[in-house]
Amino acid sequence: MTKPSPGEEQEGGAAEASGASERERDARRELLALCTETKRLARAEKEVAKVEFLIDGPDLWIAAVSSYNVVLDLKASRLQHGCRDFQGEVRERRLCKHVAGLLLAIDEAVAVRVLERIVDPAGDWHLEAMVARGFGKS
Repeated sequence: MTKPSPGEEQEGGAAEASGASERERDARRELLALCTETKRLARAEKEVAKVEFLIDGPDLWIAAVSSYNVVLDLKASRLQHGCRDFQGEVRERRLCKHVAGLLLAIDEAVAVRVLERIVDPAGDWHLEAMVARGFGKS
C-alpha cells in the first residue's frame, strides 16, 4: 500500500470535514422538520438573510428577524420570541419561521444541540412567548 502525498491527505481531510458539515446540516434540517411544517421551514430559509444580530454568540444570541426579537440563551436554556405564530405554537414546542431562520443562521453544531434538547420530551429548554416588537429595522 502506498502512502498518499501530503496534497492527497489534505484533499481527503477536506472531504471528510465537508461530509461532517453536510451531516450536521442534514441533522439540523431533520430536527427543524420535527418542530415546524415543511412550508414554514421553506419560508425560514428566506428569513436567514433578514437576521440582524445585536449579540452574536457564543452563549447568547439576540437578533431581529424581520423586526421580531428572538433571544437564544444557552446558559439559561431559554428561547424567547414574540410573533403571533410562535405565541400560538409555543405550548406544543413548535417553531415559527423567525426562530427557524435564526437556527439556520447560527453555527450548525450549536443549532443541532439546541434542537435536540427542544424536541426531547424530557428536554430542559424553555420556550417563552414575548409580546414586544423587535429592535430591527421595519
